[in-house]
Amino acid sequence: MGILEAKKELRDTIKEKLLKLSGDEKDRASSEILHAILILKAFREAHSIMAYASLDSEVDTLPLMELILKEKKELWLPWCSAKSRVIVPVKINNLTEELKSGAYGIASPREPQEKTMPNSFKPDVVFVPGLAFDKKGGRLGRGLAYYDKFLSALDPKVQKIGLAFECQIAGEVPREPSDIKVDQVISA
Repeated sequence: MGILEAKKELRDTIKEKLLKLSGDEKDRASSEILHAILILKAFREAHSIMAYASLDSEVDTLPLMELILKEKKELWLPWCSAKSRVIVPVKINNLTEELKSGAYGIASPREPQEKTMPNSFKPDVVFVPGLAFDKKGGRLGRGLAYYDKFLSALDPKVQKIGLAFECQIAGEVPREPSDIKVDQVISA
């Protein structure tokens, strides 16, 4: 089996597992993951953090985003161009006022004037979504390479942290040379 077929098979397997998780299981795991983030040295010392607005099938990131703002850290969220498949970080100060339904129905910041990486974007930590992760930092996204392109442009010192439910942890994620690893995965 080739890499693309292996990725598709793993995506299908993980999607099935996610469908079986109850709301209570997702809430409990999301809460445990948030508590694990709070004790991370990288998070505590970070001044600028990029997160993402989660889908229903993902670890709930709303409490994380609220905490980042409450602690007066910079919060950046991705604006995604469905046309060019690029991510542009947008600084957020108010979740209620600044998020709307964006590409693929995901809550998104307003469309930025410039469709390039802002000079002021200097994150210490980037939280990264994914369908599957492995213990070596391998990450399987949804197949459109948005995050691989984005992560490859970051300073290597930026901490890339994946968030996942335990059922999303695979023995090994099939990887291509262009697939970017995360530094750490927090799961529950």
